[in-house]
Amino acid sequence: MRKFQIFLEWQNIAKNGLTLNPPKDLPNPDAFTLNNFSRSWYWFFNDTIQSDKGSERTWSKIYIDALLTIVSFNASHLKRPYVNESLAVYAATKMYNIKGQEGAIVGSQAPWAEVYCLANGAKHVTTIEYQKYIITHPQMDFLYAHDLPLISKNIEHSGLGRYGDPIDPIGDIREMNKIHCLLKNKGLLFLSFPVGIDTVVYNAHRIYGRIRLAMMFEGFKLLKIFYSQNIVSEEHMFQVFNNASLADHYLFVLEKIG
Repeated sequence: MRKFQIFLEWQNIAKNGLTLNPPKDLPNPDAFTLNNFSRSWYWFFNDTIQSDKGSERTWSKIYIDALLTIVSFNASHLKRPYVNESLAVYAATKMYNIKGQEGAIVGSQAPWAEVYCLANGAKHVTTIEYQKYIITHPQMDFLYAHDLPLISKNIEHSGLGRYGDPIDPIGDIREMNKIHCLLKNKGLLFLSFPVGIDTVVYNAHRIYGRIRLAMMFEGFKLLKIFYSQNIVSEEHMFQVFNNASLADHYLFVLEKIG
């Protein structure tokens, strides 16, 4: 019954359609800031895709195999964004032994996460994106995100309209609820986003602090926290929640419960 309710609520939000022109000002500030328990900053983007004609990129088998060769020598030599966050993906998927498993990467401008997963033994990886890709590697495939309303590009962006998603104050929490429904029991979720003091940076992203982070983790058990290739203590995270200078991308390894 709960699963039905989750998807019914999302369907009602999705009826509003894609957001082609995100509002310049934060709509419904009280809802987005949890009645001012979250800060509100402004950093506006319009990265909606107006047309996908001629936008396809190709990730060939030769290209992916070349990246795998680089990782086989040194994972840190792979060209990637968010240097510390990226290495956290490699370290976490290696520690939690994804050999022989199939998984999905949600949101991918370059295939660094896919390559790290394959390097750590993943059997098959599906890339889910708003921009179309042609992928010819036999251990990879592509799904167009517009055809998959159950999955968002990056959770910290969900509901802000930056990438054309419907405006929704709890869009990120809905995505976590849907992921919880889709994962098998004890399935793993490797989740990375900015962590610090609770902030809505409209419409760029959210920063997750002690309030919203707890809401995001409902139905999951926290196993480990990574920063780059290092495991981070929960005590360190309490410092992050109180010190804006420590805000950064952290990766959480979560296990589905219930």
